[in-house]
Amino acid sequence: MSVHLPGSLDRADKASGLLRLVRELQGVDPARARGAYAFIGDSENDAACFAAFHVTIGVSNFSGRPTLPPRFVTRGARAVGFVEAARLLVEARRSASPSR
Repeated sequence: MSVHLPGSLDRADKASGLLRLVRELQGVDPARARGAYAFIGDSENDAACFAAFHVTIGVSNFSGRPTLPPRFVTRGARAVGFVEAARLLVEARRSASPSR
C-alpha cells in the first residue's frame, strides 16, 4: 500500500514562494513586487498568485475553478495565450514609458 499526502504544515504557497524568490534574487520588497510584476497562470493551483499580484492573467485553457480567478483571460490557449499576454504586457509597458 502506498500513501501520498501532497501537503505541508507550513503556510507556504506559490505566491509566498514567488515573492520570496523575487526578494532574494532581485532585492525587490514583496509589497512592491505585487504591483510591479504581472503573474500569468493556467490552473487552479495559481489562485494564491491570482490573489497576491495586482495584474493577473490566465491563459484561456486554465483548468479548475480557482477561488480567485485571474483579472484577465487571454483569447489564446497554452503557449499561444502566454505569448499573447507577454506581448500585451510589453506593449502596455512601452505605452506607459516616456518617449526617449
